[in-house]
Amino acid sequence: MKSLFVLIDNLIILLQYIPNSLRTGKDIERAKKAVIQIKNYTYTIKALIINHQTKENLKKLYQAHNKEIKDWAEQVTALFNKLDSLLNVLYNDTNKLERIIKEKKYYRWQAAISDMALGMFNTGLHDCEKNLERLKSLVIFKETELKEIIENQRHLAEINNQAKIDKLSYEEMLLAQEEYFIRLLS
Repeated sequence: MKSLFVLIDNLIILLQYIPNSLRTGKDIERAKKAVIQIKNYTYTIKALIINHQTKENLKKLYQAHNKEIKDWAEQVTALFNKLDSLLNVLYNDTNKLERIIKEKKYYRWQAAISDMALGMFNTGLHDCEKNLERLKSLVIFKETELKEIIENQRHLAEINNQAKIDKLSYEEMLLAQEEYFIRLLS
């Protein structure tokens, strides 16, 4: 689960760097790159979700039960439902963003970005933030398994670099993430 949440967190950070409006050619180019990156994250996140839902990996999740958290099995199931909702939002809204760019209806961009943010919020992933911490820390896949699941080398590197980022101070972490995502969309 840890690798999955690293990518979800990075996707949310990426969304902060998407232009709010498409007024210049530079904004449009950044928006195109952002849509491609969102699609890449969606694809990788979907692959991880599917692999977490195999019988063997679900068993690992359920065995990681923490007595302090009531209804662990139900919470794991609810999490997967919320993750499915997240994927639906990402698929639908990314397609909207792509159409806006393709059809040059740039005036719709800001509303579409707001809809995407609201849709992600409405998935409810933030509702169980306290209990998510336990799930976020679970390492289900070995590095060799991740290499088989994740095709995007950049996403593999993000997961592997997270341990380094976790050791930074909060300010250093923000700067490192900001530099990374600005480079990604430049």
